[in-house]
Amino acid sequence: MKNLANNFVLSRAKISNSSIQVGDLYITPNFDENISDEILSEVESIVRKNFTNVRQLNGKSVKNLRHLFEDNVKTTQFFMGALTLLTIDKCKFYVVNNKTGILMPTISVLEVQFPTAEEEKVEAPVVEAPVVEEVEAPVVEAPVVEAPVVEAPVVEAPVVEAPVVEAPVVEAVKTEETKAPVVKPTKPTKVVTKNVADAQKQNAAKIEESLK
Repeated sequence: MKNLANNFVLSRAKISNSSIQVGDLYITPNFDENISDEILSEVESIVRKNFTNVRQLNGKSVKNLRHLFEDNVKTTQFFMGALTLLTIDKCKFYVVNNKTGILMPTISVLEVQFPTAEEEKVEAPVVEAPVVEEVEAPVVEAPVVEAPVVEAPVVEAPVVEAPVVEAPVVEAVKTEETKAPVVKPTKPTKVVTKNVADAQKQNAAKIEESLK
């Protein structure tokens, strides 16, 4: 980490939009000379050597990390600034500054931005199936056999005339009208009993005596 200072500009004030405040200092990447991949690889190797998971860096301050650099505060500040230029295990790093008071120093801590659930999905490698060339089978044309055309003989059916049968003429027979005999009603016969007859005789006798 001795060459880390050669890749950054250390200042008391912000000199560029890319300046990173760590504590009371501003660390600005020296883009004119380009930060070497060797330096960034060394920063990543320090992280992997001392932390089993990069998420453990979340909330770490200069005070928590300076033991990695023999208590050298400036080297620790450079280390924190360099982390913001890296993405390790899909995690990004930011430096958050908290000023506790006017006379109190600014406390800078690392903030780790974890990948989303979709970013953590491991994409399975796409295995392309071998391309099998299609072999075209030879086309065999079947011979065309023309069947002979056989004309069926035309047979004329004989015309049979049905005999005409004349229906006999039946003359209507006149029937004589028969008159029913006229039956005259019979007069009812009066039946006179013996007692009535005797009474009639007595009445007649009395009438005759009165006429005498």
